[in-house]
Amino acid sequence: MQVTVIGAGFSGLVTAYYLVKEGFQVQILEKSSDVGGLIQTIQTEHGPVETAANGIRNSARLEAMCADIRVPLEATRREARARFIFRGTPKRFPLSGPEVLKLGFRFAASASSLRPRPFETIIDWGRRVIGKAATDFFLAPALSGIYAGDPERLSIMSIRLRLANRRLCALQRAERLCVWSVLLRNSARVCGKLR
Repeated sequence: MQVTVIGAGFSGLVTAYYLVKEGFQVQILEKSSDVGGLIQTIQTEHGPVETAANGIRNSARLEAMCADIRVPLEATRREARARFIFRGTPKRFPLSGPEVLKLGFRFAASASSLRPRPFETIIDWGRRVIGKAATDFFLAPALSGIYAGDPERLSIMSIRLRLANRRLCALQRAERLCVWSVLLRNSARVCGKLR
């Protein structure tokens, strides 16, 4: 059976890999002349610039896939951990003093309207709530790096749902730890009484 995968970005390539492993014939269609989708490295006079995610979390599955396709994994170099946002030149923090104050005032004034509107993108929500500069030079670069997506098209609701799900999972883990802690304490008391 033949399957067509649309897009030769990271997700499309990984999908094609697993389909081939399952015995499918795969055709990948990509609109641009390059593979990688939004994940690209551009060499500039300031050094290499990542256009989206600059790394992936390692796992046994990732290691197995990379070994299978003979792509060596590289550990993150210490000097590569520095994060910059380009605004004329690379900057650690891209907002000016007045823009930070404006961000604070806008955020405080918008406290009652932080909830995203239906179908609102990251860009739309950010400009409405925290302003253009904070959105264009802080929020959008950060989230496009995390989610490897276009902030003009990414839904703010999907990101809020992911964050809420992470919080729920963290709470569930904490609850399990509490249950185990109580069980262990009670077991210790029982064992102490049995001795």
